[in-house]
Amino acid sequence: MRESKEARSGGGVGSRGWGLAWLGTVFALLLHMVDEAVHDFLSFYNPAVLSVREKLPWFPLPTFELAGWIAVLSLVLLVLLLLAPWAFRGARWMKPVSWVLAILVGTNGLLHFAAALTLRALIPGVLTAPLLLLAAFCLAGCIPKRQAPAPIV
Repeated sequence: MRESKEARSGGGVGSRGWGLAWLGTVFALLLHMVDEAVHDFLSFYNPAVLSVREKLPWFPLPTFELAGWIAVLSLVLLVLLLLAPWAFRGARWMKPVSWVLAILVGTNGLLHFAAALTLRALIPGVLTAPLLLLAAFCLAGCIPKRQAPAPIV
């Protein structure tokens, strides 16, 4: 008896929601990137990184120029977009990938809020931080909790 392709991948009823949550997270990241670019995020980020490097020289934080930063973020968004079909199919290996993405996106949103509250300023990226948190929670909530058993055929 062979398992169906859908059973092996874990695909099922919840896969569509998972795929939509994945795409929503990618879209939230795209809007966040635009927010940061429009509000000159690097003029905030690079000095902060240099300050951290003075205190913690072993901590590997990169500085960026605008073209390099946009290229890296665009590549990340492209890769995430290319992974979407597997979320729609419910691929089991996408579960840990989805958890990592949800945690990173949520942490990014929280860091923007923390920086804005600490500095008492509207820092670049804080306007879309709520969207990042919403996307992270939606994605985490749509990741299948357990796989359905394979049908007996």
